[in-house]
Amino acid sequence: MSGKDSEIVCYCQDIDKKTIVDSIGRGNNTLNLIREDTSACTGGNCTVNNPSGTCCSGDIMELVRLYSKAEESSSGCCSCCSS
Repeated sequence: MSGKDSEIVCYCQDIDKKTIVDSIGRGNNTLNLIREDTSACTGGNCTVNNPSGTCCSGDIMELVRLYSKAEESSSGCCSCCSS
C-alpha cells in the first residue's frame, strides 16, 4: 500500500495510514493487536464504505508486512466484514 499518511485505510472507523503505521511502530504487528490499539477493522461495513469494496484487513496486513520486522503468525483474514 502506498500513498500519503492521511490516506484512509479503515473506512468504517475513519482510520488513516499514519495511525496504523504508528501502531505497528509501537509493536502491534498482528491484526488483533492493531484492532485493540486503533479500533481499525472493527466496524463491519468496509465492503460498503471502502471505495474498493473490500474489507480493510488486507490493507492493514500489507502495512504490517511493509513496516513490521516481525512475521505475522496468522493470515489475519478479515473478520470485521465476514459476519
